[in-house]
Amino acid sequence: MGPVGEFLAKLSSDDVVLVATNDIHAHLAEDKENQRLGLAKLLGFINLLRKSPARVHVVDCGDAFSGDPFGWIDNGRMVALVLGAIGFEAMTMGNHDLDYSVEEANPFHLFNQLIPTMNRKSLAKTKLLAQDLLWQGKPVIGAFSEPIVLGPLKSGGRLLVVGVHNPHTCRKSLKEALGDFDFGLIDGDLKRTFEKIAKKLKNSLSGLGPKDLVVVLSHLGGLPSEWVEFSGASLALLPGVSVVIDGHSHCLCGPRQIGKAIYVNAGHRLEAVTCARATGAGDLEVKLFTYNDLKEIKPDEKLSAVIEALSSHLGLDELITTLPFSFGGRLNDRPAFGRLAIWAILDLVSADAAYLNDGAVAGGLNQGKVTRRDLMAALPYKDKLLLITLPGELLIEAVVRSSSTWRGGWPFWAGIKVKVKKSDNFSILEVTDFSGKTIDREKNYRLIISDQALRRLGRDLAPKGSRPEVLGRVDQAAASGLAQMSEDRLRALANLEDFIIQA
Repeated sequence: MGPVGEFLAKLSSDDVVLVATNDIHAHLAEDKENQRLGLAKLLGFINLLRKSPARVHVVDCGDAFSGDPFGWIDNGRMVALVLGAIGFEAMTMGNHDLDYSVEEANPFHLFNQLIPTMNRKSLAKTKLLAQDLLWQGKPVIGAFSEPIVLGPLKSGGRLLVVGVHNPHTCRKSLKEALGDFDFGLIDGDLKRTFEKIAKKLKNSLSGLGPKDLVVVLSHLGGLPSEWVEFSGASLALLPGVSVVIDGHSHCLCGPRQIGKAIYVNAGHRLEAVTCARATGAGDLEVKLFTYNDLKEIKPDEKLSAVIEALSSHLGLDELITTLPFSFGGRLNDRPAFGRLAIWAILDLVSADAAYLNDGAVAGGLNQGKVTRRDLMAALPYKDKLLLITLPGELLIEAVVRSSSTWRGGWPFWAGIKVKVKKSDNFSILEVTDFSGKTIDREKNYRLIISDQALRRLGRDLAPKGSRPEVLGRVDQAAASGLAQMSEDRLRALANLEDFIIQA
């Protein structure tokens, strides 16, 4: 019968089932190779649950609208329509759910465009949950800061959900668009910030009844063993919390008991789905169903047809190249593909150096055929590619400013090498070109950089009076560079030494 069949067989009219997703990242289509469900298969599973005697509620823990080519069509609107077919009743705001605010010139794009679009033809009216979100010191219209009741339980209590968003939502690249928001971050202090989040949540739950079942839809991520001061899992230790369904960290985890509550994280891009079952007797069961558990589920036919039509319209099946070996694996190791992408761009454009920030790359590429969809999924943020001319002094400064991410292994430089002192802070001894020649502080250099990377490092890196040349999109340049690469060049890049040399 399998785990899904066993779960369905024991459902009764006394049961309430909460289905939860997290970090969908606009990943609409089923991906058999990487074992991702896709929304049509997800809806097929939910349809089976809705045909059971149990009452079913569907929720999400954030980052649903961006991170895949399907989100690019119209800045998440089409994704919102497809999500509406699922019938989400509540959704936590994720740290990428405001990504389109800059291009839309609308900081409320999520609130007055995407959520209303979801609700246009939805089975349920989605409520956006964000516990500590303020705009110019006031609550945000369209966001719920307190727990909401989904319905009664046979045991006499109620099923409630509350959303805890990530206070790091206002990244440097979004500061101009989102500067009037207060996401609850206290002076960059994670410990004080988490204490504030926990206190607010504790106060919100203080008046609830002993039989109420509280599910926290979190987008904090992390586990206590990894991130003690700031963790979605730590919320499970708060009184009154029954379940924490987490997102953000893309870590498939649980269900596991933490204190009196259960913690679970279904990874990302629909590699799994969470189901919490409250029985009539007041018992609680939490399950993670993976792609393998659900692979025999028949996808919803109507939604499958819509997603296939969108894929065809975008030309996502176009073949870009064929890789003789893997560069990180499509949804796993980012650094391997990041290095490949930045060198592919530098090979294509006449310049001295090229840089992509760590957040520009979302995955890797598997061995074999690489389609446009594969590449756009690995470079999903529609970043523009710029060419600037700057003196060597500013090129060295750009390297220094990017060094804050080196410890995580994510920065992507091509055309340069950096000698550093082996220490905790990676103090820089020398910046050279790739042949080992020291960068001349007075000489002008041509640097390829994404618009997001330039915003993060600082626009002052572009000399006053100069205007960066726009070369197109990052993914388009990477596709063109990869299409022209020989197998020998690919092998050379696969074996290329890191740009950081420890002295």
